[in-house]
Amino acid sequence: MKKNIVSIVMILAVLLTACAPGNSQPTATSTTVAPTVAPTVVPTLAPTIAPTVKPTEPAVIDTALLANDWHWIGLTDPTQQIAIETPANYVLAFQDDGTVLIVADCNNATGNYTTDNGVIAIAVGPMTMAACPPASRSDQFVKLLGNAARYTFKDGNLYIDLKADGGTLTFASPAALGGDDSAGNGVSTTSGQPNTTSTLPADVTAQLDKWMQSLVSSKTVDPKMTTPGLVLLVDTPQGRYLSSAGVSSLEKNTPMKPTDRLEIGSNTKSFTIALIMQLQEAGLLSMGDLLSKHLPEWAAKLPNGDKITLRQMAQHTAGLWDYADDIIGNGAADPAALEKSYTPTELVQYAADKGQPYFAPGEGWHYSNTGYILLGMIAEKLTGQTLAELYQQRIFEPLGLKTAVLIEGVPQPGQITTDGYWWNPDGSRVNSTNWNGSQGWAAGANAMTAADLATYGEGLAAGKLFKNADSLKQMLTFDDRALMHLGASYGLGLFNVGNGYWGHGGQTLGFQSIWLTNPDEKITVVGLTNSANFSAQEFINALNILKQGHALPLPAVGLLPELAFPIDWEWVQTESPTGITEVQTGTIVTLINDGTATVKNSSCGTYANGTYTVDADQRIAFKFDAPDAACTTPGDAVKLAELLTHAAFWQFRDGYLAIELVADGGTLLFKVKM
Repeated sequence: MKKNIVSIVMILAVLLTACAPGNSQPTATSTTVAPTVAPTVVPTLAPTIAPTVKPTEPAVIDTALLANDWHWIGLTDPTQQIAIETPANYVLAFQDDGTVLIVADCNNATGNYTTDNGVIAIAVGPMTMAACPPASRSDQFVKLLGNAARYTFKDGNLYIDLKADGGTLTFASPAALGGDDSAGNGVSTTSGQPNTTSTLPADVTAQLDKWMQSLVSSKTVDPKMTTPGLVLLVDTPQGRYLSSAGVSSLEKNTPMKPTDRLEIGSNTKSFTIALIMQLQEAGLLSMGDLLSKHLPEWAAKLPNGDKITLRQMAQHTAGLWDYADDIIGNGAADPAALEKSYTPTELVQYAADKGQPYFAPGEGWHYSNTGYILLGMIAEKLTGQTLAELYQQRIFEPLGLKTAVLIEGVPQPGQITTDGYWWNPDGSRVNSTNWNGSQGWAAGANAMTAADLATYGEGLAAGKLFKNADSLKQMLTFDDRALMHLGASYGLGLFNVGNGYWGHGGQTLGFQSIWLTNPDEKITVVGLTNSANFSAQEFINALNILKQGHALPLPAVGLLPELAFPIDWEWVQTESPTGITEVQTGTIVTLINDGTATVKNSSCGTYANGTYTVDADQRIAFKFDAPDAACTTPGDAVKLAELLTHAAFWQFRDGYLAIELVADGGTLLFKVKM
């Protein structure tokens, strides 16, 4: 039985994307923190993961406990009767392996339990250590659970009696509270909190939850930095994390679920190449074949068509003009264009009529969806089957992908289970759920759950789709001349992230996605989101949590492990107990993933160089050298450098970087400047 739990504590556009157009652009609560200094964190090559708490004895499970997530609604003891005002903040989710997932207001934990003829014992493992509000019952809840003695069910409620006549805890199901747990999604319709199933250690789970929640917002401060909803899956040798946060529909305010099906955009490209490699194994084609061998009519119509090879189309080195910005981009402003259907031949004809080659075949690199439409057409011609049939019979069924589907028109019920969104440069929002998948086809129209996309990536890495190991080797032959955005080299339908990780990213007009795998370390990360503007590279931060023990206060463009790319955070305002202070534009702290920090001002450049450190609790500390004497008009840079030396904690909030200061000194808000 699958169980999930609400979790109160809390992932630059994808490295080139499916087949989506251009770019676009999207405030804050302060918490008091105690003075602290963040220790230097030394990155390690292996995940810094503590072992999961193990039951001391084999668990005896009462399956009735597994029927719901249980929300704490009251306490009755010999001296008082207490009603809990926020039941969604205090939750037990019993698992069939003898573990129990616990939400205790702004903290969470994993514990173990046993039952025997109405007797229950709960052992709570390590908890996160967030500072909850003064009225919180976090500590009380955990302490009471440790005194559990017996349990009963009555009128749909769960009652847990405490030891030594300590009273009785009352729990209700989400359905009884007005929510819906019928799908086993473990989330109240009003909580909006992460919805997590995890066999990773509690401290790692808590970090992933907190970081995930920080990426969710319906506000439009910066759509590249935030999304209405997302799903994250992390597979490691230590266990699996699968969680969702935010909403699947802004209009309906429905919670995102880990089992939701979303469009994966250009991740479809690696599926198409897997098909082509299978056909090469069958002797039906060779990657060195000219386009004219298989589609002579199109080779004659396309500029340079008689010189283009299948490998060049697969690696984006053919120079073919990309139809996608025009055809798909029009849907952002025109509902009729959004839902317009195209045949593959119409897409290629559009490219032949409207655009000129970027370069001669083999003499450059430019991402082009047009080549992948041609590869899909070749697959259909050689097999006599439709692309949907080929995906289903050759990839989906062999790997057991039960939710995977090629969307060939406006999405039908069940093909995707969330809405998708696009933000225009003026901040206006478009519900782009009805984007017609025929516009992406073999270049970007598949949809599935995060779990199925992970199964695909891991199956591909394990060679399950090929008879010849050389097929995968060819896909993983990355050409340093075929560089994606920021220098990630491209193979055949795959890009190289660095440090042994490879995968692909995807974008449609309403969704972004990414999957990364490292077969040697047996780690896979999948991120799905229902915003086309959100940068799915944000999900790379999950690797930092696993391998360095903490996330980094950087947006997607700064997270690539082998690229020290500087990120400018512009100081926007300061929140303090006395109010909000706006800051003159142009005062910036620059952060790099190697721990380098610089404070500068637009009027004179660098003011002070230094370093920063972060840790698992999102503490942050800065240290700066003496100011640069050449900066004679530093303005607010002087004040910013001084304030940053009192930094305590960091987090993402509604697209901002928020840095809290010690001793209730307030919160500095920054927006990414690119």
